[in-house]
Amino acid sequence: MVVGVNGVGKTTTIGKLAYQLKKKGKERYAWRSDTFRAAAVDQLTIWSKRVDVPIVQQGMGADPASVAFDAVSSAVAQGVDVVIIDTAGRLHNKINLMNELTKIKRVMQKLFRMHLMKYC
Repeated sequence: MVVGVNGVGKTTTIGKLAYQLKKKGKERYAWRSDTFRAAAVDQLTIWSKRVDVPIVQQGMGADPASVAFDAVSSAVAQGVDVVIIDTAGRLHNKINLMNELTKIKRVMQKLFRMHLMKYC
């Protein structure tokens, strides 16, 4: 999950990270959890094409935690090595946005625990 304030280069970093993982032979996906900024869709789509990395996204305004749930569930089912979640930029003083990040993290942790319990 890539987190940071507005405009620091999260989406660009995801594109570069996906390319590095691809060079190492890792199966990876980029998932767009930034469902509020239309430009994020275009930017991540361009990067996914540029580095030949699959991208999965939901429509504008979708619940970011729901997107993360779908991302992790699908990745586990398909045996993907790495899932990269792009989140919307946050200002640390906006409590509702920070709570949303906590919710996304909780959803992903729950899925990972369920997956690990299946194989232990």
